[in-house]
Amino acid sequence: MPTGAYIQVVDAAVHLGDPDSNYERTRFLELAVSGGEGKFEKDLSGAKVTATVVAEGRGEKVLVFKLKRKKQYKKMQGHRQNYVQVRINDIFVNGKALKG
Repeated sequence: MPTGAYIQVVDAAVHLGDPDSNYERTRFLELAVSGGEGKFEKDLSGAKVTATVVAEGRGEKVLVFKLKRKKQYKKMQGHRQNYVQVRINDIFVNGKALKG
């Protein structure tokens, strides 16, 4: 993911802060290097990503419709997922900045 990219973090339990606040993350499962497929950093102990919160919002409504035939049972329910949009500022792995 190149620096300056916008991503949406979709997690109901995450509150990253108010818009225009900075956010830093240090725990990762994997990081891709140079946008190449199959190339991943192995040692992520010193990895750090800094981002700026751009906006918070809610996604599109997803409708869930349940029906049991011949039983007169119908149920419609809607769901909207909260998200936080962030802009990636810098990506560091073991003290080196990654270029996207």
